[in-house]
Parts: sequence; structure tokens; C-alpha cells
Amino acid sequence: MRVTDNRVNFEAEALPHLDSLKRTALLMLDDIDRVRDVVRESFITAFLTRDTIQPMPGYRVWLFKIMAGIIVEDWSSAGTRSSGDDCDINDYINNNPVNQIPIETLRRIFFSRISAVDVKNILTNIPDHIRLVLILSLLEGFSYRDIADIAGINRETVRTRLRRGRMLMQRELLDLVACEGKYDMPIGRFGKKRTG
Repeated sequence: MRVTDNRVNFEAEALPHLDSLKRTALLMLDDIDRVRDVVRESFITAFLTRDTIQPMPGYRVWLFKIMAGIIVEDWSSAGTRSSGDDCDINDYINNNPVNQIPIETLRRIFFSRISAVDVKNILTNIPDHIRLVLILSLLEGFSYRDIADIAGINRETVRTRLRRGRMLMQRELLDLVACEGKYDMPIGRFGKKRTG
């Protein structure tokens, strides 16, 4: 009877976070089959270790920590992507002519021209270790402390990666809205011209 109670308690605590885990895994991994495997493996690991490991402040952080560990292990075995170009992002943003456009005009352009697919493509181009922090903060709403626990890094590293990630996102978004026409997306940016 106790095993059944433990399972029911685990399911009640863990299953509400299934959609968040899937959403994050989809943004972190390219292969839908691997997303399913990683989420499944995260739940199995959490279930099997529920009695031996005291869950962190909550099951949500605990589950994300398990999943992040699995994803990072995948990166290690596959070899992480390069950290992107090392140009000075601050100089790029400050000297970009798009920054001279009034903010209200930029807002109007953003809302009329940037789709969820564009944002996902931009996220895909951001280095993995920065993208993880961005997704955990901006999409999932974790605190710096929780992100540090999940990613196994200190809070200052969280701040640094989040700042760099926001700058990379800003650069990509500014480049995107600087395109003048629907089919004006530069070739090679995401592998093909933007359509639709």
C-alpha cells in the first residue's frame, strides 16, 4: 500500500510540470524523439530517486535539475556547439543604426513582423549553455537561485549568461526587424530565406 501511496504522491507533485519540461526540452534539443526520451528519463530518474534524494525547494526545480543534467550530458557526449562569434556585442548593439529608430516604431515592427518561429530560430542559434539560462529565466520564470541549482552554476554565472543571452537575442531581433521586406531575410541566417 505504501508503494502505491508514494507513486500517487509523486504523480501529484511531478506531473503538473510535464508541459514545462517538454517546452524547455523542445527549445534545447533538435530531435523530437530525443525530447520525449529526455523528459521520460527525467521522470523515471525522479521517481526512482524520490526516497533517496530530498527534493529541492519543490518538485519543479528538482525535475528541471534532473533534465538539465541529462541535456548537459548529451552536449558533452556530442560535443557542445561553439559559443558563437566573439565580436563585442555591446559595440554591435550601440553602433547598429536600428538602435536610432524610435522605440514606438520598433514596438510596432516587432509585433507585426516577429513570429514565434522567428524567436525559436533565434534561440536555436544561441550557444547551449546561455540558451538554457535564458529559457529557464524568461520562459519558465525561475529565480537566479533556482537557475543556479538547476544548471549547477553560481548566481554570478547565471547573471552573466542571462545578460549575454539577452544581448544576443537583442542583436538577432534588431537584425530581423532591420530587414525591409517579407523575403528580405538574409540567406544563411537560419539556413534559408524567411518565408511566410
